[in-house]
Amino acid sequence: MSIELLIKFPKITQCWLVLLTFFPLFFVNAQTLPTANAAESGQLLMTQYTSKDYRAHEQNWCVQQAPNGMMYIGNSSCLLEFDGVNWRVIMVENKSTVRSLDIDENGTVWIGAQNDLGYTAPDSTGNLKYVS
Repeated sequence: MSIELLIKFPKITQCWLVLLTFFPLFFVNAQTLPTANAAESGQLLMTQYTSKDYRAHEQNWCVQQAPNGMMYIGNSSCLLEFDGVNWRVIMVENKSTVRSLDIDENGTVWIGAQNDLGYTAPDSTGNLKYVS
């Protein structure tokens, strides 16, 4: 800009200066800023699991967390149990779809499957199994 334009149109000049100063900030992304970890940058601490990780059908219908922290997921082919590290498949009658779950005060997982209703109970090794 020439000096004559700056003198004639001071408001326009101020707008340009503000725009040129702050416009690049709109392109700064929190992910590009150096931070110590995701929690400090405000990002969600999340892990995505695929059907290859939990070795079952890819469609899940419901999720419940037990008082002991275990996660139970109703899947299209089974009930999944997840302790935060390991996945375990608990088979349901006829490999039917588990569409609803509830956990009572004793930690029993109640399962509403397609054409079936059941619950989990420990077997002789202490692992949960489905009881129809």
